[in-house]
Amino acid sequence: MNYQVRLLAGLHALAGDAAGVAAEASSGPLPAGAPVPVDADIGFTTDLLDWKPWLPPVVLEDATEEQRLALAVTPSNIAIGAYSLVLAHEPESLLHRTPLFNGIMYAPRGLPRAEREFATAVESVLNGCVYCASVHARRFVELTGGRDAVDLLFAQGIAGQDDPRRQAIAQAAARLTATPAALTAQDVATLRRAGVEDGEILDLVLAVAIFAWANRLMLSLGEAVR
Repeated sequence: MNYQVRLLAGLHALAGDAAGVAAEASSGPLPAGAPVPVDADIGFTTDLLDWKPWLPPVVLEDATEEQRLALAVTPSNIAIGAYSLVLAHEPESLLHRTPLFNGIMYAPRGLPRAEREFATAVESVLNGCVYCASVHARRFVELTGGRDAVDLLFAQGIAGQDDPRRQAIAQAAARLTATPAALTAQDVATLRRAGVEDGEILDLVLAVAIFAWANRLMLSLGEAVR
């Protein structure tokens, strides 16, 4: 539902629906900082973290055929992460989720991969998902060779990005993260002025939508371990 609601809201905003324009009047501008306070005590980082599940993962050697199919493994596979093995308790959901996630995050065209990673890092910070923020902020740094944008994100939330395109992406991602209906045709217009094309905006919406799901899975099923 978290994925579907944000996808629908993003499509309405991209289409310039009257409902989206009406929502803009009530949503108002974002605060100067993040829509929710960024708590320094949370300890966002680009360090490599582990993730500890609170539920026992599926034991691969004991997995059912349906679970193996969802995990896309053969009996010789042993390097399957705890997160995937926990999700394998719901194999039908995992079977559909994995190709959806891969298609959204790793498609070869559209919004550059670094900007997808940045948008999902923004979302993960706002949702307080330390593990996801570390993974995707680190990938952004690896892809771009710079960490100024990530340092600003960790320190100030969405405020202070010095690149207009990145700032527009951060603001749209923040709106869609915090209150999906707050994303409006005006936000889409801001993205377009910053040089983000419509197909790229759709990729941005999809990335934020899938991480509304991913963050909640990470936060509800386990915790980051330093």
